[in-house]
Amino acid sequence: MNKRKMRVLLVSAKVRAGGEAAHVTALAKEFIKKGIDVSLLSTDPTGGMMAGIIPEDKLFFTEFRNHNPLQTAMNTAAIRKVLSEHAFDIIHCHGRDNAFAVRMAGPKQPYVYTCHSMSVQTDFMHRMLNSTGDAAIAVSGDTKEFMIRELKIPEEKITVIENGVDPTQLRKLTEGEKRWLYTNYLIPEGKIVAAIHGRIDPRKNHIMIGKALANLPEDERSKFVILCSGIREVPGYDPLVSQLRELGVLQQFRFTGWTEPRNILGCADLLLGPSQTESFMMSALEGFFMDIPVIRSKTGGYSEMKDLCIGIDADDLKGWTEILHRVAVRGTDDMKPMVDTAHSEALRRFTSEAMAAKVYRVYREVLRGRGR
Repeated sequence: MNKRKMRVLLVSAKVRAGGEAAHVTALAKEFIKKGIDVSLLSTDPTGGMMAGIIPEDKLFFTEFRNHNPLQTAMNTAAIRKVLSEHAFDIIHCHGRDNAFAVRMAGPKQPYVYTCHSMSVQTDFMHRMLNSTGDAAIAVSGDTKEFMIRELKIPEEKITVIENGVDPTQLRKLTEGEKRWLYTNYLIPEGKIVAAIHGRIDPRKNHIMIGKALANLPEDERSKFVILCSGIREVPGYDPLVSQLRELGVLQQFRFTGWTEPRNILGCADLLLGPSQTESFMMSALEGFFMDIPVIRSKTGGYSEMKDLCIGIDADDLKGWTEILHRVAVRGTDDMKPMVDTAHSEALRRFTSEAMAAKVYRVYREVLRGRGR
Protein backbone atom coordinates (compact mmCIF):
# COMPACT_ATOMS: atom_id res chain seq x y z
CA MET A 1 0.00 0.00 0.00
CA ASN A 2 1.43 3.40 -0.98
CA LYS A 3 2.05 5.86 1.80
CA ARG A 4 -0.13 8.94 1.47
CA LYS A 5 1.63 12.21 0.67
CA MET A 6 1.89 14.82 3.40
CA ARG A 7 -0.35 17.76 2.50
CA VAL A 8 1.13 21.15 3.37
CA LEU A 9 -0.46 24.59 3.08
CA LEU A 10 2.06 27.42 2.86
CA VAL A 11 0.63 30.79 3.90
CA SER A 12 2.43 33.96 2.80
CA ALA A 13 1.42 37.48 1.84
CA LYS A 14 4.80 38.23 0.23
CA VAL A 15 5.06 36.01 -2.81
CA ARG A 16 5.86 38.53 -5.54
CA ALA A 17 9.48 39.47 -4.77
CA GLY A 18 11.96 39.69 -1.93
CA GLY A 19 13.56 37.44 0.66
CA GLU A 20 10.40 35.86 2.09
CA ALA A 21 9.07 35.09 -1.38
CA ALA A 22 12.38 33.49 -2.36
CA HIS A 23 12.38 31.46 0.88
CA VAL A 24 8.83 30.17 0.44
CA THR A 25 9.43 29.41 -3.25
CA ALA A 26 12.57 27.43 -2.46
CA LEU A 27 10.69 25.52 0.24
CA ALA A 28 7.83 24.69 -2.13
CA LYS A 29 10.19 23.47 -4.84
CA GLU A 30 12.07 21.18 -2.48
CA PHE A 31 8.88 19.75 -0.97
CA ILE A 32 7.42 19.04 -4.41
CA LYS A 33 10.66 17.29 -5.43
CA LYS A 34 10.27 15.08 -2.35
CA GLY A 35 6.69 14.17 -3.26
CA ILE A 36 4.95 16.38 -0.71
CA ASP A 37 1.57 17.82 -1.74
CA VAL A 38 2.00 21.63 -1.54
CA SER A 39 -0.67 24.34 -1.68
CA LEU A 40 -0.36 28.10 -1.23
CA LEU A 41 -2.62 30.68 0.40
CA SER A 42 -1.49 34.18 -0.52
CA THR A 43 -2.48 37.71 -1.55
CA ASP A 44 -1.66 37.00 -5.20
CA PRO A 45 -4.20 34.92 -7.18
CA THR A 46 -1.44 33.93 -9.61
CA GLY A 47 0.84 32.61 -6.86
CA GLY A 48 3.49 35.27 -7.49
CA MET A 49 6.93 33.68 -7.74
CA MET A 50 5.28 30.26 -7.34
CA ALA A 51 3.19 30.54 -10.49
CA GLY A 52 3.96 27.46 -12.56
CA ILE A 53 5.50 25.69 -9.57
CA ILE A 54 2.32 25.01 -7.61
CA PRO A 55 -0.69 23.90 -9.75
CA GLU A 56 -3.44 26.49 -10.19
CA ASP A 57 -6.00 24.36 -8.36
CA LYS A 58 -3.77 24.51 -5.26
CA LEU A 59 -3.42 28.30 -5.25
CA PHE A 60 -5.79 30.02 -2.84
CA PHE A 61 -6.33 33.75 -2.43
CA THR A 62 -7.22 36.05 0.44
CA GLU A 63 -6.67 39.78 1.05
CA PHE A 64 -4.18 39.71 3.90
CA ARG A 65 -3.59 43.18 5.31
CA ASN A 66 0.11 43.46 6.07
CA HIS A 67 0.94 45.00 9.44
CA ASN A 68 -2.72 45.39 10.37
CA PRO A 69 -3.81 42.27 12.27
CA LEU A 70 -7.29 43.56 13.01
CA GLN A 71 -8.06 43.94 9.33
CA THR A 72 -6.42 40.60 8.65
CA ALA A 73 -8.86 39.03 11.11
CA MET A 74 -11.73 40.15 8.86
CA ASN A 75 -10.63 37.56 6.31
CA THR A 76 -11.14 34.58 8.61
CA ALA A 77 -14.28 33.42 6.79
CA ALA A 78 -12.35 33.02 3.53
CA ILE A 79 -9.52 31.23 5.32
CA ARG A 80 -11.96 28.93 7.14
CA LYS A 81 -13.49 28.00 3.82
CA VAL A 82 -10.13 26.97 2.38
CA LEU A 83 -9.21 24.98 5.49
CA SER A 84 -12.57 23.22 5.70
CA GLU A 85 -12.67 22.22 2.04
CA HIS A 86 -9.14 20.81 1.84
CA ALA A 87 -7.64 18.17 4.10
CA PHE A 88 -4.22 19.66 4.87
CA ASP A 89 -2.01 17.88 7.37
CA ILE A 90 -0.14 20.98 8.46
CA ILE A 91 -0.21 24.74 7.84
CA HIS A 92 2.98 26.78 7.64
CA CYS A 93 2.52 30.52 8.18
CA HIS A 94 5.23 32.91 6.99
CA GLY A 95 4.78 36.15 8.87
CA ARG A 96 3.05 37.16 12.08
CA ASP A 97 -0.03 38.68 10.44
CA ASN A 98 -0.70 35.46 8.56
CA ALA A 99 -0.28 33.31 11.65
CA PHE A 100 -2.73 35.55 13.51
CA ALA A 101 -5.28 35.26 10.68
CA VAL A 102 -4.95 31.47 10.65
CA ARG A 103 -5.38 31.32 14.41
CA MET A 104 -8.56 33.40 14.14
CA ALA A 105 -9.88 30.89 11.60
CA GLY A 106 -9.63 28.20 14.29
CA PRO A 107 -7.96 25.46 12.27
CA LYS A 108 -8.22 21.84 13.31
CA GLN A 109 -4.88 21.25 11.62
CA PRO A 110 -1.63 22.05 13.44
CA TYR A 111 0.25 25.10 12.22
CA VAL A 112 3.73 26.53 12.58
CA TYR A 113 5.04 30.07 12.20
CA THR A 114 8.30 31.31 10.67
CA CYS A 115 9.60 34.74 11.70
CA HIS A 116 11.26 36.38 8.68
CA SER A 117 11.62 39.90 10.02
CA MET A 118 12.92 41.67 13.10
CA SER A 119 11.32 44.91 11.87
CA VAL A 120 7.93 44.32 13.45
CA GLN A 121 6.21 46.24 16.23
CA THR A 122 6.78 44.72 19.65
CA ASP A 123 4.63 46.79 22.01
CA PHE A 124 2.26 44.99 24.37
CA MET A 125 -0.75 45.14 22.04
CA HIS A 126 1.17 43.74 19.09
CA ARG A 127 2.69 40.99 21.24
CA MET A 128 -0.85 39.96 22.14
CA LEU A 129 -1.39 39.28 18.46
CA ASN A 130 1.54 36.88 18.22
CA SER A 131 0.49 33.39 17.27
CA THR A 132 3.22 30.80 17.11
CA GLY A 133 0.91 27.83 16.72
CA ASP A 134 2.43 24.44 17.50
CA ALA A 135 6.01 25.52 16.80
CA ALA A 136 7.99 28.58 15.75
CA ILE A 137 10.92 28.77 13.34
CA ALA A 138 13.61 31.47 13.39
CA VAL A 139 15.73 32.02 10.28
CA SER A 140 18.82 32.88 12.33
CA GLY A 141 20.15 32.88 15.88
CA ASP A 142 19.69 36.64 15.99
CA THR A 143 16.05 36.23 14.98
CA LYS A 144 15.57 33.67 17.74
CA GLU A 145 16.93 36.08 20.33
CA PHE A 146 14.57 38.76 19.01
CA MET A 147 11.62 36.37 19.23
CA ILE A 148 12.45 35.52 22.84
CA ARG A 149 13.36 39.02 24.00
CA GLU A 150 10.91 41.19 22.08
CA LEU A 151 8.03 38.91 21.10
CA LYS A 152 8.13 36.95 24.38
CA ILE A 153 7.92 33.60 22.62
CA PRO A 154 9.07 30.70 24.83
CA GLU A 155 12.52 29.51 23.81
CA GLU A 156 11.49 25.86 23.82
CA LYS A 157 8.99 26.52 21.00
CA ILE A 158 11.63 27.96 18.65
CA THR A 159 13.83 26.07 16.20
CA VAL A 160 16.54 27.90 14.27
CA ILE A 161 16.58 26.91 10.61
CA GLU A 162 18.96 28.93 8.47
CA ASN A 163 17.77 30.12 5.09
CA GLY A 164 18.86 28.22 2.03
CA VAL A 165 18.98 28.74 -1.72
CA ASP A 166 19.15 26.41 -4.71
CA PRO A 167 22.77 26.36 -5.96
CA THR A 168 21.72 24.94 -9.33
CA GLN A 169 20.10 28.32 -10.09
CA LEU A 170 23.37 30.14 -9.42
CA ARG A 171 25.77 28.79 -12.01
CA LYS A 172 28.33 31.15 -13.49
CA LEU A 173 27.41 33.22 -16.55
CA THR A 174 28.80 32.29 -19.92
CA GLU A 175 31.04 34.88 -21.56
CA GLY A 176 28.25 35.67 -24.01
CA GLU A 177 25.72 36.21 -21.22
CA LYS A 178 28.14 38.40 -19.33
CA ARG A 179 28.91 40.56 -22.38
CA TRP A 180 25.19 41.03 -23.05
CA LEU A 181 24.50 42.05 -19.45
CA TYR A 182 27.49 44.42 -19.38
CA THR A 183 25.99 46.12 -22.42
CA ASN A 184 22.50 46.11 -20.92
CA TYR A 185 23.69 47.56 -17.60
CA LEU A 186 25.99 50.10 -19.32
CA ILE A 187 29.14 48.78 -17.64
CA PRO A 188 32.38 49.86 -19.33
CA GLU A 189 35.11 47.25 -19.57
CA GLY A 190 37.73 47.32 -16.83
CA LYS A 191 35.47 48.56 -14.05
CA ILE A 192 35.18 47.02 -10.60
CA VAL A 193 31.54 45.94 -10.37
CA ALA A 194 29.92 45.79 -6.94
CA ALA A 195 26.33 44.59 -6.47
CA ILE A 196 23.74 45.60 -3.89
CA HIS A 197 21.03 42.98 -4.37
CA GLY A 198 17.64 43.53 -2.77
CA ARG A 199 14.75 45.94 -2.64
CA ILE A 200 15.28 49.70 -2.64
CA ASP A 201 14.39 50.82 0.86
CA PRO A 202 16.09 53.26 3.28
CA ARG A 203 16.74 50.35 5.66
CA LYS A 204 18.78 48.61 2.96
CA ASN A 205 21.18 51.53 3.39
CA HIS A 206 22.31 51.99 -0.22
CA ILE A 207 23.25 55.55 0.69
CA MET A 208 26.10 54.28 2.90
CA ILE A 209 27.87 52.99 -0.21
CA GLY A 210 27.27 56.34 -1.89
CA LYS A 211 28.84 58.14 1.06
CA ALA A 212 31.80 55.75 1.11
CA LEU A 213 32.40 56.29 -2.62
CA ALA A 214 32.22 60.05 -2.12
CA ASN A 215 35.01 59.73 0.46
CA LEU A 216 37.37 58.13 -2.06
CA PRO A 217 39.71 60.13 -4.26
CA GLU A 218 38.42 60.53 -7.82
CA ASP A 219 40.91 58.07 -9.33
CA GLU A 220 39.64 55.32 -6.98
CA ARG A 221 35.96 56.26 -7.12
CA SER A 222 35.92 56.20 -10.91
CA LYS A 223 36.97 52.53 -10.91
CA PHE A 224 33.59 51.41 -9.53
CA VAL A 225 30.19 50.64 -10.97
CA ILE A 226 27.52 49.81 -8.38
CA LEU A 227 24.67 47.61 -9.64
CA CYS A 228 21.46 47.89 -7.62
CA SER A 229 18.53 45.54 -8.15
CA GLY A 230 15.00 46.15 -6.92
CA ILE A 231 12.03 47.77 -8.59
CA ARG A 232 12.25 51.53 -9.00
CA GLU A 233 8.52 52.19 -8.46
CA VAL A 234 8.90 52.48 -4.68
CA PRO A 235 8.86 55.53 -2.36
CA GLY A 236 12.58 55.25 -1.54
CA TYR A 237 13.89 55.38 -5.11
CA ASP A 238 13.63 59.11 -5.93
CA PRO A 239 15.07 60.27 -2.56
CA LEU A 240 17.99 57.85 -2.98
CA VAL A 241 18.74 59.13 -6.47
CA SER A 242 18.62 62.74 -5.19
CA GLN A 243 21.04 61.94 -2.35
CA LEU A 244 23.47 60.17 -4.69
CA ARG A 245 23.33 63.13 -7.06
CA GLU A 246 24.11 65.53 -4.20
CA LEU A 247 27.08 63.37 -3.21
CA GLY A 248 28.37 63.48 -6.77
CA VAL A 249 28.37 59.69 -7.20
CA LEU A 250 25.15 59.00 -9.13
CA GLN A 251 27.18 58.23 -12.27
CA GLN A 252 28.66 55.24 -10.43
CA PHE A 253 25.22 53.63 -9.86
CA ARG A 254 23.11 51.50 -12.19
CA PHE A 255 19.55 50.65 -11.13
CA THR A 256 18.66 47.44 -12.95
CA GLY A 257 15.10 46.91 -11.78
CA TRP A 258 14.28 43.55 -10.23
CA THR A 259 16.57 40.94 -11.73
CA GLU A 260 17.55 37.34 -11.24
CA PRO A 261 20.33 36.90 -8.65
CA ARG A 262 22.43 34.99 -11.18
CA ASN A 263 22.42 37.95 -13.58
CA ILE A 264 23.38 40.73 -11.19
CA LEU A 265 25.85 38.66 -9.19
CA GLY A 266 27.29 37.05 -12.30
CA CYS A 267 28.35 40.52 -13.44
CA ALA A 268 29.76 41.49 -10.05
CA ASP A 269 33.24 41.29 -8.59
CA LEU A 270 31.83 41.55 -5.06
CA LEU A 271 28.55 41.83 -3.16
CA LEU A 272 27.90 44.72 -0.77
CA GLY A 273 25.22 44.34 1.91
CA PRO A 274 25.11 47.51 4.05
CA SER A 275 21.57 46.85 5.33
CA GLN A 276 20.62 48.33 8.70
CA THR A 277 18.22 45.51 9.53
CA GLU A 278 18.06 41.89 8.41
CA SER A 279 16.81 38.68 9.91
CA PHE A 280 19.01 36.71 7.49
CA MET A 281 20.72 38.13 4.41
CA MET A 282 19.80 35.71 1.64
CA SER A 283 21.76 37.65 -0.98
CA ALA A 284 24.91 36.74 0.95
CA LEU A 285 24.21 33.05 0.31
CA GLU A 286 23.72 33.81 -3.36
CA GLY A 287 27.07 35.59 -3.36
CA PHE A 288 28.73 32.53 -1.80
CA PHE A 289 27.40 30.27 -4.55
CA MET A 290 28.36 32.76 -7.27
CA ASP A 291 31.96 32.76 -5.98
CA ILE A 292 32.26 36.46 -5.21
CA PRO A 293 33.41 38.08 -1.96
CA VAL A 294 30.60 39.15 0.36
CA ILE A 295 30.98 42.29 2.47
CA ARG A 296 27.92 42.69 4.67
CA SER A 297 26.63 44.47 7.74
CA LYS A 298 26.72 42.72 11.10
CA THR A 299 22.96 42.38 11.22
CA GLY A 300 20.76 39.28 11.48
CA GLY A 301 22.39 36.11 10.21
CA TYR A 302 25.92 37.49 10.35
CA SER A 303 26.85 35.20 13.26
CA GLU A 304 26.01 32.18 11.06
CA MET A 305 28.40 33.29 8.33
CA LYS A 306 30.99 35.52 9.99
CA ASP A 307 33.88 33.28 8.91
CA LEU A 308 32.71 33.31 5.29
CA CYS A 309 32.47 37.04 4.63
CA ILE A 310 33.72 40.44 5.78
CA GLY A 311 31.50 42.12 8.37
CA ILE A 312 31.17 45.87 8.89
CA ASP A 313 28.71 47.71 11.12
CA ALA A 314 25.89 49.08 8.97
CA ASP A 315 26.61 52.73 9.81
CA ASP A 316 30.40 52.53 9.98
CA LEU A 317 31.23 54.98 7.20
CA LYS A 318 34.95 54.67 7.87
CA GLY A 319 34.77 50.89 7.58
CA TRP A 320 32.85 50.95 4.29
CA THR A 321 35.20 53.58 2.89
CA GLU A 322 38.24 51.51 3.85
CA ILE A 323 36.91 48.33 2.23
CA LEU A 324 36.18 50.16 -1.04
CA HIS A 325 39.65 51.73 -0.90
CA ARG A 326 41.18 48.29 -0.37
CA VAL A 327 39.30 46.87 -3.37
CA ALA A 328 40.16 49.87 -5.54
CA VAL A 329 43.88 49.50 -4.76
CA ARG A 330 44.29 45.71 -4.44
CA GLY A 331 41.29 44.16 -6.19
CA THR A 332 39.68 41.05 -4.72
CA ASP A 333 42.26 38.33 -5.49
CA ASP A 334 43.44 38.22 -1.87
CA MET A 335 39.86 37.35 -0.83
CA LYS A 336 39.85 34.13 -2.89
CA PRO A 337 40.57 31.78 0.07
CA MET A 338 37.54 33.24 1.87
CA VAL A 339 35.44 32.88 -1.29
CA ASP A 340 36.44 29.23 -1.76
CA THR A 341 35.67 28.40 1.88
CA ALA A 342 32.33 30.21 1.65
CA HIS A 343 31.31 28.18 -1.41
CA SER A 344 32.10 24.82 0.17
CA GLU A 345 30.43 25.74 3.47
CA ALA A 346 27.37 27.05 1.67
CA LEU A 347 27.03 23.72 -0.14
CA ARG A 348 27.08 21.98 3.22
CA ARG A 349 24.85 24.32 5.22
CA PHE A 350 22.91 26.81 3.13
CA THR A 351 21.13 24.89 0.36
CA SER A 352 17.37 24.92 -0.04
CA GLU A 353 17.48 21.12 0.23
CA ALA A 354 19.09 21.30 3.68
CA MET A 355 16.63 23.99 4.77
CA ALA A 356 13.60 22.00 3.58
CA ALA A 357 14.79 18.84 5.34
CA LYS A 358 14.99 20.69 8.65
CA VAL A 359 11.56 22.26 8.18
CA TYR A 360 10.12 18.84 7.35
CA ARG A 361 11.54 17.47 10.61
CA VAL A 362 9.69 20.22 12.49
CA TYR A 363 6.47 19.20 10.73
CA ARG A 364 6.97 15.56 11.72
CA GLU A 365 7.61 16.50 15.35
CA VAL A 366 4.48 18.65 15.44
CA LEU A 367 2.36 15.91 13.90
CA ARG A 368 3.73 13.34 16.34
CA GLY A 369 2.92 15.72 19.18
CA ARG A 370 -0.67 15.85 17.91
CA GLY A 371 -0.78 12.06 17.65
CA ARG A 372 -0.95 12.07 13.86
